[in-house]
Amino acid sequence: MRAAALLAHGPLTDRPLLDSLVPEGGADAAAAFLRRYAEAIVPDALRLLVAYGVGLEAHLQNCVVVFDEWKPKRVLVRDYGGLRLCTDRLAEHGCEFEPYPGSVTVDEGVEPAYDKLTYALFQNHLAELVRVLVRYRSIDESRCWALLSEIVADTLAELRQDGIPDEWVADAETVLYDATWNYKCLTTMRLTDRSHHYALESVPNPLCPPER
Repeated sequence: MRAAALLAHGPLTDRPLLDSLVPEGGADAAAAFLRRYAEAIVPDALRLLVAYGVGLEAHLQNCVVVFDEWKPKRVLVRDYGGLRLCTDRLAEHGCEFEPYPGSVTVDEGVEPAYDKLTYALFQNHLAELVRVLVRYRSIDESRCWALLSEIVADTLAELRQDGIPDEWVADAETVLYDATWNYKCLTTMRLTDRSHHYALESVPNPLCPPER
């Protein structure tokens, strides 16, 4: 199922399809569903970025969710035209190439790949699911983001155990738990004809620990 369809209202009820897929049980059922869903995409997306410098454009329209007995089992990401590649990090794995001149897909640094991941996966994709669960299942929003933060932390710990350079993991922690993230201003880009040059604004990061 295309992930974007989860936000559409079903034909039999005036509620989003996502709400129909969450078992009865209030906030606890919503939390369990969100955890299972996030575990199907966040660890792999982070591993690709931290270890290889590949930032997927994993927003709702680009993801297909595989369900097994109505439970999210895996998430397939499609449309690689909008991803970002860090050539320096790929080169560490022996993958070196000459990108097409003027390509916006590749960069020597990893920052554009992180902007791509935080916007597409967290701000666009997971935040929309959280919004629906908060509205229809009365789960506290802070509980949702704390749950997602745990999954991020567990994934980064696994990457360290797998021998990923500590500097790379530390970079990920800095970005993912920073006080703010860059937010892609799509309307501004269209109105100012900046489709190939992102218009970004800083917005509060919901993964940032409260003590920061």
